[in-house]
Amino acid sequence: MAFAAQGLLLAPKQITANLKAIPDQLGEATLSVTLFAGVDAVDAGIQKGSPFSWTADANDTLILNGVVLWQPSRFVGASALAGAQEVFPGAAKMPDALAMAADCAGLAAALGGYSGCDTACVKALCHDALEARWAAALNASVDAGQIGHLNVTATGPAELTDAAEPTGFVGSWVGSVNDGALSADVKGPIKGMTPVGSPP
Repeated sequence: MAFAAQGLLLAPKQITANLKAIPDQLGEATLSVTLFAGVDAVDAGIQKGSPFSWTADANDTLILNGVVLWQPSRFVGASALAGAQEVFPGAAKMPDALAMAADCAGLAAALGGYSGCDTACVKALCHDALEARWAAALNASVDAGQIGHLNVTATGPAELTDAAEPTGFVGSWVGSVNDGALSADVKGPIKGMTPVGSPP
């Protein structure tokens, strides 16, 4: 779909997430993704928290490992909205853009109404039909049993306070991303910091 292709081109090539250590479980943490290549984590079908593990060596170098699960069809669907809004700025949701692209208003005017359903009703039926098909498309990955995986291994020196409390992390990460069928190697920089007002 052209909308999806355009949306993916517009998407920032980064992931935003919160990492939190699990109390009383040494080396265990939870990574909560908020944005996945510009897409809200919920819209991308990402679970609320992904289990990660971490270790630190004597030189205060951190190593972080884990897997983020995502739903490719939901991610692509959410990306498509950004592409669609380039063409139809007034579209608040993807079904709205599809209704505009299909010209539901023009179709209703051409067909006219029928007993118990005027042209406004026909226009609404057109929109509702597209919305139902779009909802089914978003669930395509789950229905096909194709869940995406993002495997992450990150390493880099930790930034510490004078009391040896971690306040930041700068390094690089490598891994692989797959959509349940195809896989590709990925890598990039990683940077983390303690939120303002939060304890280290």
